[in-house]
Amino acid sequence: SSVLAVRRLGEAYLREGHYDAAPQAYQNLLSMDASDSDAILGLASAFSGLQHYCEALDLMRKALASQTDPARVASLQSAIQQTSERCETIKASPPPRLGPKR
Repeated sequence: SSVLAVRRLGEAYLREGHYDAAPQAYQNLLSMDASDSDAILGLASAFSGLQHYCEALDLMRKALASQTDPARVASLQSAIQQTSERCETIKASPPPRLGPKR
């Protein structure tokens, strides 16, 4: 099915480190099924790879709500903790501003 093809494409992008291309594949999956937790987690992985940890964190928390497998819940909670720390670190030290120096 096209869903499977798009999922494999997203997974391939992540595996190859093409974090800039992966979000489109996962957003396409989510446009077909907004509750697809694997697609939500794939999108979160892509955002983490792009160092957009705060956006990834929101997605991980959304995916956690639909998990029933205790092992996946535990794994996701651990990833949420780690990503939360990265998000807080970025908030505490914003990137240098671009533009003319004063």
